[in-house]
Amino acid sequence: MSRRAWLYDSLHTPAQILRPFWRLGLDGAVHTIPLTGPLIVACNHASFIDPLLLGLPFPRKIHFLITDDWYYRSKAWETFFAWFATEPVRGGKPRETIHAVCRLLEQGKVAGIFPEGRISHDGTMQRFRPGLARIAALSGAPVLPVAIHGSFRSLPRTRLVPFPTRVRIRVARPVYFAGKIKDGVPDRDSRESFKKLVFDTIQAMLDQ
Repeated sequence: MSRRAWLYDSLHTPAQILRPFWRLGLDGAVHTIPLTGPLIVACNHASFIDPLLLGLPFPRKIHFLITDDWYYRSKAWETFFAWFATEPVRGGKPRETIHAVCRLLEQGKVAGIFPEGRISHDGTMQRFRPGLARIAALSGAPVLPVAIHGSFRSLPRTRLVPFPTRVRIRVARPVYFAGKIKDGVPDRDSRESFKKLVFDTIQAMLDQ
């Protein structure tokens, strides 16, 4: 067992005591979450604490990726990110990131992706970057659209300490990339169509 896996497994159960702070719940199509095999969790990103909030009630370990300059910034940061089963990747190398996610999926793991690529400044969901569709096309793994509602109120970018508020995590049914792929690359129309499908699904859950 890797150090990251050991730390995550050791701290995940004790961390459940944090759930009442946000009255954290998981709802929606929970019964459709695949409990085995590769899975891509695609979620909106409104706060630094989104990985924690998503990981606490989710029934499987989610592996997130972060640039290595953040991951190895200090031993404290490395330990913090290891808690969330976060994997370091080189920044500014989108192809390497895509292949790193695909390697996780080949091992039957769950990869957590924030398709916006950055934390929202105002809590609204921003346009998606192209990586999600490429990963879904290359891996063939199902994509689970997830909406985190309330994390921005708890800890926006302007705050240092989270405020206790209700956070709801809602999941939709998994979707698969079904577009055209040529020479291992999905065509532009298929990528855009898939991005729009996942974006609209998450936005609809945020609007509920």
